[in-house]
Amino acid sequence: MLHRYAGLIVALVTLLTWVGQPVSAQQPEIRAPASPDEIASLVADLSDPSFEKRTYATRRLCAIGPAARTQLEAAAQGESFEAARRARQVLEQIDQLLFAGVKVQLEVDRPEIRWDEPAILSIHLYNESLWPATVPFVLQRAASSEANSGEELALLGDFIDAAEFLRVQDSKGRAVEPWIDDLGVDTTLSEMLAEKVRTPPRTSLAPGERATVRLDSINRSWGRFRLLDREAYSIRLSYVPEWNDPILDEAMVGRAKSNEVAVMVTTPAPPVISRNGPEALLEVSQEGAELVARLTNRRDVPMRVNMNLGAAAPFAQVTWVCVQADRSRDVPAADARGATWKNFAAESLVVLEPGRAVELARTDVAKLRASIGLHADPPVGPWNVSLGYMNFCSRAWQSRERKNLERNEGIPEGLRNPLPRRIITGRYSSEPIAVQFQD
Repeated sequence: MLHRYAGLIVALVTLLTWVGQPVSAQQPEIRAPASPDEIASLVADLSDPSFEKRTYATRRLCAIGPAARTQLEAAAQGESFEAARRARQVLEQIDQLLFAGVKVQLEVDRPEIRWDEPAILSIHLYNESLWPATVPFVLQRAASSEANSGEELALLGDFIDAAEFLRVQDSKGRAVEPWIDDLGVDTTLSEMLAEKVRTPPRTSLAPGERATVRLDSINRSWGRFRLLDREAYSIRLSYVPEWNDPILDEAMVGRAKSNEVAVMVTTPAPPVISRNGPEALLEVSQEGAELVARLTNRRDVPMRVNMNLGAAAPFAQVTWVCVQADRSRDVPAADARGATWKNFAAESLVVLEPGRAVELARTDVAKLRASIGLHADPPVGPWNVSLGYMNFCSRAWQSRERKNLERNEGIPEGLRNPLPRRIITGRYSSEPIAVQFQD
């Protein structure tokens, strides 16, 4: 459901001039430190008649990174066209580099947790170099742990910024992908995500500066890594620039990585909690003379169930479906004739904890038989009976109906105010069970 959030890394797509030309056999030293004299010599070689020397100098300057900026900026304004052009290309690459000269240290607040306990991950950043470094976070806010504790939307923003660079694995080396809840229509959220796509966050870290990005709930918030099984999960930060030169790419020039931390989940989520399947499970059972239908929350977070029953949104529709051979009967599980939006009650959006079930419908078998009109038609053999649940009452529906809601003065506050974000929506059908309708 969830794919890795796109757009958080600006790909380093500016082609250096050697792309498409024969690759020089002379490879640059990948180590970043360089003396001013070496940098000056390399900058001078950007205009050397030898293609091999120009290519080597370009690659080596990319590997050196921000330390070469001052001399490259001078060359970019110089009289040599070839040197200026290549200097500008190297500067473009350097400007896109992240974590250059930055030591990244991860820290978790506890080594062991239950599956439903939040774990705090701190990303400590220290610019060890003598030049400003770029990091992909909003440090003006994230550097303060107090500022992170209140606004959930801000926490989601921090998670999205960091998730692109975090690598989470279980004990078998399988990747745990980041998960972002479908929060429905939310103008503030939509604008935030759109802005991150247009302009991914970038902050300059001064030489010797320290900062901390604190993810208050890496596994329990709207954006999270779902650590559900009894496992020792490893977490590390990893970044490799996308070079379009095979030598720099193969050598992973500019790679940044952190230490690895572990979080042990000692108490796993119950088996009913979905790892990859639907968010809810609808089941029908026969208990004596009655049929009972229950809806189970399979998500790893609390969800709400719409128990306002009626014919259409904002009400949920609950229907008994009875099938035998070529005969089929649909019977509403609740008599909601005449229900209007005025009858909607916000308190009937019932909170359902992870793995818990709520009873949606209960009916007497004899009553159901009467409802499908079998008085004068003695049934032969069992009928297959299932329950269908359909709910589209959500913030998305509320947004579509905004004009109707605004102009109708009789609409209750529960529909005028924003609906809860996490409501089980969609169509669900239970597996059929065989029911004998004989007298």
